[in-house]
Amino acid sequence: MEHSIGAFIARKRREMGYTQRQLAEQLNLSCQAVSKWESGASAPDLSLLSPLAAILHTTVDALVGYHAASVTHYEDTYSAQEYYWGLEPNGLCYDLMRLKPPVRPYRVLDMGCGEGKDAVFLAKNGYRVSAFDLAESGLDTCCPIPPF
Repeated sequence: MEHSIGAFIARKRREMGYTQRQLAEQLNLSCQAVSKWESGASAPDLSLLSPLAAILHTTVDALVGYHAASVTHYEDTYSAQEYYWGLEPNGLCYDLMRLKPPVRPYRVLDMGCGEGKDAVFLAKNGYRVSAFDLAESGLDTCCPIPPF
């Protein structure tokens, strides 16, 4: 199903009980600008997406029609099983250790860390690790890093 930002704005605006003029005033715009968005003749400026989402009590992702279905898949997967990816570090961790042994405090960023097994492994081996994942349930099952 195609997402129309204008139709979404119109629906959310009505749900909030705002007229086009009231929404426009909150954004310091003309009501014609809001009318053009809703008719599909134009779209909001990128700088307006965050304040517009806040006024309409939604997110910028929802406003532009982004739905993170893949994250939902991992949320379910991580909630259903303990350590979906196992406990053994990825081979790339060993490659990193060969190329840049932790003889000084190298910083590592683990993007999409899942349950964090690689981040924990690298931290235990002396790297300064930052890790994140969009699926919070994976982070909930992450092994705690012992204090140093």
